[in-house]
Amino acid sequence: MSWRLGTQSFVGRFLRGVATSLISRPKRELAVVALASLFRLDLLEVAHRRLGIRRFFDETMKSQVDLVAPALRHHQAQVGRRPVIMDVGAHRGEFSVAMKRRFTDSRVIAFEPNSNTFRLLAETISREDLDIETVEMAIGSNASSIEIFDYSSDQSSEHCSAYRGVFETLHRTSEICSSMVEITTLDDYCRQCGITCVDFLKIDVEGGELSVLEGAKTLIAEGGLPIIQFEFNEMNVVSRVFLLNFYSVLPEYSFFRLAVDRLIPLGDYSSTNEIFQYQNLLAVAPTVSVDEEVVDSGNAD
Repeated sequence: MSWRLGTQSFVGRFLRGVATSLISRPKRELAVVALASLFRLDLLEVAHRRLGIRRFFDETMKSQVDLVAPALRHHQAQVGRRPVIMDVGAHRGEFSVAMKRRFTDSRVIAFEPNSNTFRLLAETISREDLDIETVEMAIGSNASSIEIFDYSSDQSSEHCSAYRGVFETLHRTSEICSSMVEITTLDDYCRQCGITCVDFLKIDVEGGELSVLEGAKTLIAEGGLPIIQFEFNEMNVVSRVFLLNFYSVLPEYSFFRLAVDRLIPLGDYSSTNEIFQYQNLLAVAPTVSVDEEVVDSGNAD
């Protein structure tokens, strides 16, 4: 059986090679477009999904945690202490719960500034009976107060943002409510709490992810943010933040995109990765090793 499979693989590669040499690239592209039309496939969507873009994780966050956990395990083995995990923009706490279950000895701190959502977060933590700290506060580049926006009809939505344009421009609604919330920086919060290293930082703040990192310059400079996961999507159009900005604030880090079952390395900065669609990115410091078994070039299905 293995001989047959090997022969089939060889024949397949041979035939593809012959087809490639005999058929010009424009004709191959036309053939692909024709097949896509026949099977009603959106080629852009197919390409995005293979690149880990617009690949949504289920509510348990298991597959997402599976991808990032090896890096944190490696870091934890290096430092030999209880890891600190921060969830900035925790919403209802799904990610915090998943990480606490995976790293039972960790200190998990969940930040959520929306008072309506914060109540739901507190209910989740209570229901799951987990030791997770909750903080009703926003994290950004400066300590002050800030106006946040949400739907009038759903005042605890996952789209809550400091950018009104998220609702007016992207979600095309004028039914918007707002409230003022307290905001601090990650540097200030950690200084006040005596935290010198946030071993894993997750950021999901609907366009304000860069601001969180801008308020953590001391931690970054002193090696206090070894692993960072953040969303990059269409919200960054409204906040006018490019992927280049993240490379600039994290110059020594390696960047990966989270697909459902693998990490796709982005390598050095390339403008081709400026894709403003839903994706989760992982930035790791040079001191952190990423499990090669979950790293892929992006060619897998």
